[in-house]
Amino acid sequence: MIRSFRDVPIQRKLVAIILLTSGFVLAGSTITFVVNEALSFRTDARKALESTAAAIGKNSASAVTSMDAKSADESLAGLEKNPSILSAYLLNGDNEILTAYVSPRAAPGDLPFGNELAAGRRKVDAAAVESLRREADSWNFLSIDAVSPIAIEGRRVGTVVLRSSFHEFGDRMERYLHLSGLVLLCAFLGAYLLARRFAPAISRPIVDLARAMRSVSENHDFSARCEKRGDDEIGELIERFNEMLGHIQASDEKLVHHREELETEVARRTVELVHAKEAAEAASRAKSRFLAKMSHEIRTPMNGILGMADILLQGSLPGEQRRSVEIVRRSGEALLEIINDILDFSRIEAGRMELDDAPFDLGGIVEEVTELLAERAHAKRIELASQVDPGIPAFLRGDPCRLRQILVNLVGNAVKFTERGEVVVRASLDSRNGDAVTVRFSVRDTGIGIPREALEKIFISFTQADGSTTRKFGGTGLGLSISRQLVEMMGGTIRVESDAGSGSDFIFTVRLRKAMESDLMPSSSRLNLKGLKALVVDDNRTNREILEKQLYIWGIRCRGAGGGDEALTLLRSADSEGAPFDLAILDYHMPDIDGLQLAGLIKADPSLSGVRLIMLSSVGIRGDGRKARETGISGYLTKPVRRDVLYESIAAVMGIRDPAVEGKLVTRHSVAGTQKKIDGRILLVEDNRVNQEVTLGILSVFGCRADVAGNGREALVAIAAGEYDLVLMDCQMPVMDGYEATRILRAREKKTGGKRLAVVALTANAMEGDIDSCLAAGMDDYLSKPFTIGKLGNMLTKWLSAGVGPGPAGAEEEPPDTRTVEKPPASPIDTNVLDGIRALEGDGNRGLLERIINLYLSDAPRLVAGILSAAEKGEKESILRAAHTLKSSSANVGATGLSELCRKVEGMARTGEPIAAGDPLLSKFEGEHQLVLDALAAVLEGTPA
Repeated sequence: MIRSFRDVPIQRKLVAIILLTSGFVLAGSTITFVVNEALSFRTDARKALESTAAAIGKNSASAVTSMDAKSADESLAGLEKNPSILSAYLLNGDNEILTAYVSPRAAPGDLPFGNELAAGRRKVDAAAVESLRREADSWNFLSIDAVSPIAIEGRRVGTVVLRSSFHEFGDRMERYLHLSGLVLLCAFLGAYLLARRFAPAISRPIVDLARAMRSVSENHDFSARCEKRGDDEIGELIERFNEMLGHIQASDEKLVHHREELETEVARRTVELVHAKEAAEAASRAKSRFLAKMSHEIRTPMNGILGMADILLQGSLPGEQRRSVEIVRRSGEALLEIINDILDFSRIEAGRMELDDAPFDLGGIVEEVTELLAERAHAKRIELASQVDPGIPAFLRGDPCRLRQILVNLVGNAVKFTERGEVVVRASLDSRNGDAVTVRFSVRDTGIGIPREALEKIFISFTQADGSTTRKFGGTGLGLSISRQLVEMMGGTIRVESDAGSGSDFIFTVRLRKAMESDLMPSSSRLNLKGLKALVVDDNRTNREILEKQLYIWGIRCRGAGGGDEALTLLRSADSEGAPFDLAILDYHMPDIDGLQLAGLIKADPSLSGVRLIMLSSVGIRGDGRKARETGISGYLTKPVRRDVLYESIAAVMGIRDPAVEGKLVTRHSVAGTQKKIDGRILLVEDNRVNQEVTLGILSVFGCRADVAGNGREALVAIAAGEYDLVLMDCQMPVMDGYEATRILRAREKKTGGKRLAVVALTANAMEGDIDSCLAAGMDDYLSKPFTIGKLGNMLTKWLSAGVGPGPAGAEEEPPDTRTVEKPPASPIDTNVLDGIRALEGDGNRGLLERIINLYLSDAPRLVAGILSAAEKGEKESILRAAHTLKSSSANVGATGLSELCRKVEGMARTGEPIAAGDPLLSKFEGEHQLVLDALAAVLEGTPA
């Protein structure tokens, strides 16, 4: 109710307040008058009644004394004239009723001694008389009693009792109340009329002020004013309100003026900024052109320097001169790294760095980085290990090259700044939402660390922790800046946790997508290692834990030991408990007892001789393989070990993969010869004879039947004549390329209603545009050249049914000598590629390496001559075709440097850059080609490449 009253208009409130106030005043006055009148009336009536009683007592004293009833009746006879007297009694000294008077209007209840008279008694109880005397003083609105003694000479001889009615007062009050009600009603009416008349004088200014406020609030019209009607408080309020509006109006006008000036200023500054932006962009373009030109100008002499340094290192140089040439070559390589960093930074700064979107194996990327930097780490006696969380999807989409660049930067720095201890690379699943995957990488080292005050600035371009770092370790300070910007481009963040002297932990995240290929790729049937019991012996706790976790993922029960004595204790304890170990994986370099010594002790104990042994070494040394076999070791692998190599090696050592390998030393090359058998007939469409031999060699290892077509036209004829399960289609070929051949094939299938034949593109340029062209032409998948056995195997498994069986066992191989005490002369051939081809030489592929090299030696000079001739004539298409062909065939024989030069020549021809005879790049290309021919000829003659 109070809330409702608050919401009532102010005029009604004023009227209500006036009416309520008037009503309360009148009601209070009336009540006060009635109470006062009642008190006065009773007091006067009682006094009059007591006077009457005294007079009757005085007149009837003799009659009471003589008990003269007649005289007594005469004394009371005059009471009939008083209508208010209800009853009267004359009592003698013994309280006997001498005479009594009762008014005709009196009811039985109005008589003070009604009960005694009703009982017929004439004597009144003295206690009743006394009680009546006491009650005569109490308030009673029905009657008034008077008890007066009759005395003669001070002696009581009787009593007079009178009772008067209150009816007269009631009649008077009734008349008064009627009059008071009429007066109250008239007063209310008058008050209401007066309130209605005078309330607007107060309420109207307030209402007008409220309306003005509402209007200003809604319309923002600060020019409005409220009319002042008086000089009272309300008038002063209105006056102050009008003054406030004036101030606001003035401020608003100033704001409008300032806003107009600001808009003018912003427009002027915008024009200036546009001009400045255009000038900055022009400067950036000029800088980019300058950097590109300078890069070309610097690379040309640097290629000559590095090429001639390599040529010098091929010859017989005295020790001092060899060291000087090696310094020249290392300095040139360092300068090229700096140039590459500056160019990457320039592209990122100019916003022209674009990320690729291609499927890749994350675990393979991490292992490639550790393999790349393993030699550098092992040369410093540093442990380099990696671990990939099995919860990460096997295949992801993103930019593998840039991710590899980030990892190489961080791991390379970790190795550079670590003198002893370890460098550990870990990849784990940070979060996953549908196909979106966020991967967390950690590169932790035990190096020199970074002071806390330098943590914030190490990601700034051209900045290192302090100047002494640059002087001692070298570098431009761009690597971390480029890594940070690449990480941010990939939707992640990068940070470092470090303290001076306690190592560093670089942590970054990147957002990738689960590759659709992984959904289509059937999981290859792997041999079951579950149930095996293995002991991992390594004094490096990190290496030991990583290896234990990987074995656990494969279902192998494993224990770890930190040294030889602990390993022997665990092996003997397990044997005595009837649960011996099946396998022990030993680290070569351990304090006290090294791996070879521990292996000898294990094999010398008859109770432990049944344990199979695998040796892991950071540094492979010629002759270690023979020592390992003589000691009883079954497998010898060089760290860091790839997961697939370790898995296959364990299977081979335990006789699960191929019992025939027992008694032979298992190495990373020998397990490469144990591959899946895949049933299917394949058509290889490839014009390059070296690529034909390499691909056919890999296909034969998988047990596939394969035919060869030299171009797209021959492929269409072969497909029409026979049935194939899969076509491996090169994209760029003479006569008819792979794109056109695939389009014709799809049109033929649509016309005849035949079954769709799977076509996998073999492309040397797996960029997004080339991939789209392959898919648009009707191809089903693509494989980038040069490809590895594993990548081709995965592709065959994806499109053909696969079964596991023993393949041709690879020949035993000594571990490669990776010691850096006396670094051998640099070679233009990657011997790992040749080793991989050797691993393919089974019963059906004898002499595969020799055939491939002979084909290359036959084709390469012709292709090089074609490139040089086309350069003289300015025939860019001929340069493009020949460079493309030579690029892939060079990569297949391990001529990675020449393949890279071919890629650059092809890129220049593709983009239309001028390339003519005498170009420094062609000179470098021709010199590298000659080095490759000499190195391959040496391989055929039996000397190392």
